[in-house]
Amino acid sequence: MESRILRKDEYEERFLRDGYTKMEFLNTEERNALLQLYDNLKNDLPFHNGIHISVEMCGSSQGNRIRQSISEIITTALDRCFIDYKVFLGSFIIKKGAEERSEIGIHQDWIFVDEQKGYHSATLWMALDDVPVKRGGIGFIPGSHKDFNPIRFTPMQVYQSPFEPIKEDLVPLLRMEALKAGEAILWDHRVLHGSVPNSCDENRLVASIAITHEAAPMQMMYQLPNDNERIGIFPIDVQFMNAYNSHRIYEDYTKGEMLGGIRPRKLLRKPGMLTPEELQELLNAYQNKELRGLL
Repeated sequence: MESRILRKDEYEERFLRDGYTKMEFLNTEERNALLQLYDNLKNDLPFHNGIHISVEMCGSSQGNRIRQSISEIITTALDRCFIDYKVFLGSFIIKKGAEERSEIGIHQDWIFVDEQKGYHSATLWMALDDVPVKRGGIGFIPGSHKDFNPIRFTPMQVYQSPFEPIKEDLVPLLRMEALKAGEAILWDHRVLHGSVPNSCDENRLVASIAITHEAAPMQMMYQLPNDNERIGIFPIDVQFMNAYNSHRIYEDYTKGEMLGGIRPRKLLRKPGMLTPEELQELLNAYQNKELRGLL
């Protein structure tokens, strides 16, 4: 059984059906407070290939201050829209205007919770200005959160998704979503999604958090260093996510260390890639909108 965190039935139904839902979220005061926070920080936020993601590009001290400040500003908004929740990440995500290299390819997000127990984590992506599709909009393959094997492991630098050979063929199937300032999209970390370059002159600014049920056991699947055949399930918590990002996880991996210096609670065999026939069947199913739990 899914562990519900959304208050409104209409949002919950769309979230469960499609793997994401667009929602009214920030009021004017809350949006202005986030804009002011960003304005105070923007001169210290570097870009890489036209994108800044503060949780990835700041040091842990500054990153934690940003996460905490975002969470504090939106607490009332979260309470309006969610129940029985906890927040474990927070970030500004900025795409430079007129930047061709700012697309993010189609992908799924990491595992952060024990999905086998019916818990799921999600990203809440908040538009601080209008985000038409051409301004670096985001898109999803509806229902794809139901179709994939739940073994999604880190580091992302060594992870190869089971749909890797057909990623470009899946891009035209994305349903692109435009947002008005103050709206948000909540998406399940299992759903296939990606975003297009920002072809507008203005930067695209959003704030985001990661959210899950307050009772969800948190965990991460990590490719064991020096062992290409096995993946470890590592228990983590909110404090772990305050200290770690993809760069620090990869640093542990390259040093041959266990994730965070802790022991895995379980070991799994690394899943194999799909055959060309299975990939073609998957692509045909998506093109025909027949989502059948193929993986």
